[in-house]
Amino acid sequence: MLNKKYFSIAEVTNLTGISQHKLRYIEKIDSNISVIKLRGRRYYTKKNIEHIQAQHSQHAARRDPLEDAGNMAARIDHLLQKFRDCYEAHAQLHAHAQTQT
Repeated sequence: MLNKKYFSIAEVTNLTGISQHKLRYIEKIDSNISVIKLRGRRYYTKKNIEHIQAQHSQHAARRDPLEDAGNMAARIDHLLQKFRDCYEAHAQLHAHAQTQT
């Protein structure tokens, strides 16, 4: 398959494992990638694919799993606090409704 000159976004996704959504995002933020757009479709060259894979590999290598876990714990704490706030507001509304009857 790599003896082709141009690859569709679906083919690049199959080759790299990077989602089409993420490929379009990378294309927007990385000026080194200039895809060919023809009749509303994107076509990538081998050079584009190699660049995308290199950038994606570097980014994946820099990610710290402990940092990801910390971010997840912070998000869980935030959601729990929002739940507690909603529960408290519901209890207050319920108590207020009981006094009105």
